[in-house]
Formats: sequence, C-alpha cells, structure tokens
Amino acid sequence: MFGIKVEQAFLPVTQQQTQTEMSLSRSDPRVEQAFLPVTQQQTQTEMSLSRSDPRVEQAFLPVTQQQTQTEMSLSRSAPRVEQAFLPVTQQQTQTEMSLSRSAPRVEQAFLPVTQQQTQTEMSLSRSAPRVEQAFLPVTQQQTQTEMSLSRSAPRVEQAFLPVTQQQTQTEMSLSRSAPRVEQAFLPVTQPETQTRMSVSQCGFDIVIGNPPYVRQEAIKELKPALRTQSYSCYTGTADLYVYFYERALQLLRHGGVLCFISSNKFFRSAYGEKLRALLAKQTIHHIIDFGDAPVFTAIAYPAILVLSKIPTNAHAVRALNWKPGLPVEHFPDIFQTQSFPIAQTELRPNGWRLESSAVLRLLEKIRAAGKPLGAYVNGRLYRGIITGLNAAFVVDRATHDRLIAEHESSAEVLKPFLRGRDVKRWRVEAQNLWLVFVPWHFPLHEDNSIAGASTKAEHEFAKRYPAIYEHLHRFKQDLEARNKDETGVRYEWYALQRWGAEYWHEFAKQKIIVPAIEQTVSYALDEEGYHSNDKTTIIVSSDVKYLLALLNSAVLWWCIRQQAATKQGGFYEFKPMYVRQLPIASAKPAEHDALVQLVESILAAKRGNPAADVSALEQEIDERVYRLYGLAKDEIKIVKEITRR
Repeated sequence: MFGIKVEQAFLPVTQQQTQTEMSLSRSDPRVEQAFLPVTQQQTQTEMSLSRSDPRVEQAFLPVTQQQTQTEMSLSRSAPRVEQAFLPVTQQQTQTEMSLSRSAPRVEQAFLPVTQQQTQTEMSLSRSAPRVEQAFLPVTQQQTQTEMSLSRSAPRVEQAFLPVTQQQTQTEMSLSRSAPRVEQAFLPVTQPETQTRMSVSQCGFDIVIGNPPYVRQEAIKELKPALRTQSYSCYTGTADLYVYFYERALQLLRHGGVLCFISSNKFFRSAYGEKLRALLAKQTIHHIIDFGDAPVFTAIAYPAILVLSKIPTNAHAVRALNWKPGLPVEHFPDIFQTQSFPIAQTELRPNGWRLESSAVLRLLEKIRAAGKPLGAYVNGRLYRGIITGLNAAFVVDRATHDRLIAEHESSAEVLKPFLRGRDVKRWRVEAQNLWLVFVPWHFPLHEDNSIAGASTKAEHEFAKRYPAIYEHLHRFKQDLEARNKDETGVRYEWYALQRWGAEYWHEFAKQKIIVPAIEQTVSYALDEEGYHSNDKTTIIVSSDVKYLLALLNSAVLWWCIRQQAATKQGGFYEFKPMYVRQLPIASAKPAEHDALVQLVESILAAKRGNPAADVSALEQEIDERVYRLYGLAKDEIKIVKEITRR
C-alpha cells in the first residue's frame, strides 16, 4: 500500500526519509521535488526479505526501460541508466556487503533537493541508490562487488520521441515490480512496489508541467521525426507544446492526472483541432483561460488545464475566464466564486468556448438562423497578396508617376494598394500606395504550359515593360534571397511571392475588405478595385452592402468573439478560417432594402467626413439584425454585455 501526497511549487524542497524499528526491511521515502515538486510516501510492512525502493527522477525526455529480474532469493536491483540527449555521470559503488546497506545521497541540479535519511534498528539489508541528477539526461554507472546474491541491471534508454517499455519478471521467489519510468520534461519520482503488474497498469500518477512555447517555424528540423513517430495530434503548423500534451497522456497510468500551464492557442486554432479532440476524450476537471492578462512573464495567452486519464461520461468541467486586472494572489477565491460549469460535451473539436450554457445556446441559435458566410458567397473569400519584398513591389505616388513617364506600359501593372492598417470600419483610408502587380511567369502568366521559372517569360517582361523591369532589377539580389526553395525554381526572381493565382481577377471587383487583426468589427466597402496585402481578406459578392450591414452589426461581432483567436491587447484574428463561419441570415425584400439604405447613409456620411458620428444609424442596424436572427430580450442583453463599444 502506498499513499501519494503531491505538493507543488516552483522552488526547491527538502526531502526527508526516516526508517525506524524495522525488523525486516521497510522503506518509507518522502520525496519532494523541485520545479514542479512531488511528495510520495510509501510504506512496506511485514516483508521477510529485503526489497529495493529505487528513486528514479528523470528530466526532460521520455524513456524506454527494460528490466529483467531473475533468480533472486534476497533481491536487490542495481540499475544501469543510459540516457540520450546531454548526459551526466553518476557512479555508485557498493562493496563488501553481506546484507548490504547504502545511504542515499540525492543531489539535483536544476532546482536543488536535500534528502536526509535515518535508518535505525535494521537487522537485514536494504539498498538506497545515490542519485545525482541534472536538468539534462544522465549516464549512471554502478559497480557492485563481492555480493553473494544476484542482482539485475536494467538498461534505460531515452529519446525525445515516444517509446516502448517492456518488463519481464521471472523466477522470483519474493516478487517485486520494476517500475516503468518515462517522463517528458519535468522530474517526477515514482517508486512502485506492486507485484505481478501488467504493462497496462504502468505509468505516472501525475504529470505536471509548463511545456515550452516554441512556434512551429522554429522546429522545422523536428517535424519529419514527429510525423514518423505517429503523433495523432501532428499537423505541419502545430507549435511544440501540442506534442507535450500527447506525450504526457502516453506517460500517465489509467486514472493519472495531468496539469499543464500552456498557451491557450490550441483552443480555437486550426492546428489545435486534433489536440482538442484527444483531450476531450479524457475527464477534464478545470480549465482557466487567462487570455492576454499578464499573469506570467514567460508565456503569452496562458491557460491551465487539469484532467484525469479516464474516459469522460456526462462530465461537467469547471471553467474560468480570467479578467485582466484581477489580483492573482486571490486566485483561489476568485476561482471559487467566478468559475462556472460547462458540460464537457460542449468542448468540441471545431473550437473550445469557455462560456455559460446560456451563451452556448445563443450561439447555436444564431448559427442555425443563417448560412455560413463562405457558402453564402460561394467560396469567394480570399487572402490578400504576399509580395515577399515590399520595398520592391509597393511604391508611392512619385515612383508610380515616374515609372509611367518612363514607359506607358507601366500603368498596366501598377494597382492601387491597401495594407491591413488602411482598412477601417465601413470605409478604407488609402495612403496613395501602388502595387507592382507581377504574377509568376509574367507577362506569360496565362500560359498554362509554363512550369517553373521561365527565361522566355523574363525576356518578354524586359521587352514589353522595360521601366518596371529596370525598377525590379535594382532589387534583384534581395528578391533572389526570398524563399530559396521557390524563387528561381517555381517562379522568376521578379515575380510576387503569392499573387492569387486562382482569384487575382477578383481584386478589381466591388468587394468587402477585412483587416486581419482588429479590436472591433472593421469591415469596409471597396468600390475602387484595390489590391490588398496578406494582412487582409477580401469577400466578393453581388450584395456587398447587405453583407456589410450584418458583418458590422453587434450580433456578428458577438459571434466572431466566440470563435476567433485572440491577440494581446484585446485584438482578435479576423482570418478567413473564422470569418467564413459567420452565419448570414436571409431577409425579406423590405428588410433587406432597409438595411442596405442604412449602410448607404453611413457611407455617404463617411465620405463627407471620415469622423462623422454614425452611431444612431449603427444602433438601428443592430435592432433590425436582432429581429432578423430572432433574439429575445435576455439574449439581446447577453450580446450587449459583451459588445459594448
């Protein structure tokens, strides 16, 4: 029987062990461990012959442990540990032991631990390994000489990616189990004395940690290995912490507890969909979303997740959306009074929303009242253009005029240009910028027989558009230094990096432009045929003014807040993946025309004075949209509480 007490802090701990009045060996270790400490106490009583009570603490990376214990009459194990990554050496010598006794010394590098042990009135032997451990993995060498009874030497090999542990126990007169110790990134001590354990019972009681927040762009060299190791959560754009969640679940025993502080980005991001599905299969106890509150200095958008590795069954999760400005030192009381229950079935793969049941029901109602925007516009929702080098492709009015003066053909490729910051609510504020619009293989870009960078296309470009060619040629070295896997391979050095090959004609049409990151809804009408950068999304429709009324309304502002990822400072990501989900309700002709007329009034006021107060017109739009989606008074109250401007 053993009881585990878990105490946790970010600072070092003292470990004490006392063994007293034992006629035949009994260990009662108490381990408190640093970084995310653990105390484990174990009592073994009425044992006629000795058994070993190893303490294995292991940092950062997973483990394969194989152990064979055979023909042991008075057994003790002498582990041999070989560990990959950045080794440290530990040596232990036990000599001239008839019925041996060793006193453990525990030294630990990352956050120190002191272990004191008193052993009294011991008539027969017990072994206590000496463990010296650093933040990086370990090589342990052990020599035991002049021992009259046999012992086995387990081999432990550890690597960064998931592992298999095999355990064999044969011909043991007094059986004991060899614990499986695999740990992803934070030290844990798990002494086990369980007989005849099946492999399915092995694993940690608890995994506690703060996975590193490393963006996917920084782990390109690891992605092939992560993919081949069959992580079920793998996607090409997943940040590193995603794999720590899956690894932690692999390491836990059935019923074990996981507690992580990590980024909340997986709640709603596309790369987090597989992880959300995996976690939702467990029993989730608590989720705390701190949003952009600066409660930790080393992580942005932090969240705390606590779950048990047990299949869920009609379970309620306790959730809390932390409000900036609340005193962190009062966290326990705030969680007690402000957290609320959510049915775990509401944590769906398409996105986690920590909201009350009333909010979730309202969201379902609004979605049911309309068609997703992407379907409403028949998929005509697109990302803006990526130049790869703005200094070459984005020019001011003076350069625009000079290039046309040098050769009149330049006017064909110079397009009025907007950046995300130039898009405001209802209207755009152009800054007199122009895009040098040069597609791949230009001017032969509509010749489908061309594959890869074409010298023929370059020759034609220089011939037909000499002023533009010379302008770009001045930037040739920098242009060639762009994405080297593509520049000069898939397309010519002078071409735009991404030009909307399938939809470039749509930029010239009447459309709605959406800035990628905003604190409020800022959908704008474009009737001038602007091209825009990748910090924008364009929505092309024959009914743009009706769409503009709905998209800038309080109802759809409330909706986007429920599903879009957040950014620090109260900003939201208006990416295509979120915007295309917005439900667009159909209106009867009279209501449709009334909303269009209100938008036209707002646009006229803004053309005369960009700072014109149009709040009364916006309020009338809101009231009409409430009715369009069939909202009741209490539901309107929920929307207004969140969307007050």
